[in-house]
Amino acid sequence: MAFISFSSGRNVANLNDPESIKRFPWKTFLVSGVSVPLIFVLLGGYFIYQDYTRSNTWADASATVTRSEIIESYGDSGLMYSPVVEYTYTVNDTVHKGSLGNWGSTSLRSSVENIVNKYQVGATVPVKVDPNDPSASALPGEISIVWYIFLIAGIAFMIIFVWVGLVFRKKQQALLNQEKRPQGYTIH
Repeated sequence: MAFISFSSGRNVANLNDPESIKRFPWKTFLVSGVSVPLIFVLLGGYFIYQDYTRSNTWADASATVTRSEIIESYGDSGLMYSPVVEYTYTVNDTVHKGSLGNWGSTSLRSSVENIVNKYQVGATVPVKVDPNDPSASALPGEISIVWYIFLIAGIAFMIIFVWVGLVFRKKQQALLNQEKRPQGYTIH
């Protein structure tokens, strides 16, 4: 028994019930099914674009890593790991501080270890510096995997919602066309 239900728990559409299919609000389903995942796509795309812009328009500089460690915390998913990387760099004889930014947390310690190992304390690393605001900097390619997941998940959910909406619309059209035919009418 296949059906779609919303948070109220009321079954909106049941594939085995023609009356349920006729009532299915496919337009609303498609609009909400595309607009909600679209928020994820836009967020992911925005932050990925920001990283691309930073990498291609900001000035190159060298920085010295002053802190590089793994922070452990407990979340709903259990033990989580976050990298903390801080560095200093000099622009026009002024020393500035920067950090890895909001990389996020993960339950995969190995991925965080890779980042921390890449930025050892005392190492000289390349950074990108905003030419209009030298206090703003970023490590090249530092964007969190989270934004890629947002982008991919948003696209996947959009595809699923559109497909489900169109399947119900097709069934709905078939039922409505069947009702319009006179009784005893057959197609040869």
